[in-house]
Amino acid sequence: MFRITLWLLPFALGVALMFSGCKLDAPVYPKDIQTGDTTTTDTVTVPDVDDGSNPPTDATYTVPVGAANTIVFKVDGGETVILNAPTAKVSQPGSVAVTGYTNLVAEQADPEIVFQLNFSAISEGEYANDLLGLRYQNFILSDDSGGKVKASTFKKIDGAYHIRGFFRVEATDQNDNSKHLVEGSFNIEE
Repeated sequence: MFRITLWLLPFALGVALMFSGCKLDAPVYPKDIQTGDTTTTDTVTVPDVDDGSNPPTDATYTVPVGAANTIVFKVDGGETVILNAPTAKVSQPGSVAVTGYTNLVAEQADPEIVFQLNFSAISEGEYANDLLGLRYQNFILSDDSGGKVKASTFKKIDGAYHIRGFFRVEATDQNDNSKHLVEGSFNIEE
């Protein structure tokens, strides 16, 4: 009996070693996994940086986002007007408004166009506009909270704001009190 047990011991060790080398492989997942605002490729995470190469679109707003540092608008669906070199003043919460405040401004000398759009927010989202002021052609348009602003991008990258989005505002002409629809978009990188 002692002889049989010794014979079984090497056999049992060989079988145990053979099976201990067999392990289940780790699960295999797709290489690129999209998760919210990041793209994970294997183990490298790349943040979604706003480089202006993929402008947002929105079916509600009919004027597409223009090139970097432009404001694009139409009055009553008329001609497309592009203003270059707009500026954005962003006030932190509490300084002007509880939620913060964004003021977009652009001017052009010939033909004279003065544009100002304000909304009480400093983040992405859709908001009531606080003020639209527009001097364009024979119009002197103004409103007070009569429309919507959608900030589809609102980021601070290397100390500069990247603000892109849309607006749709019904405004009154101060010349004759007629109503006009002002639709447009903004793409500001300061």
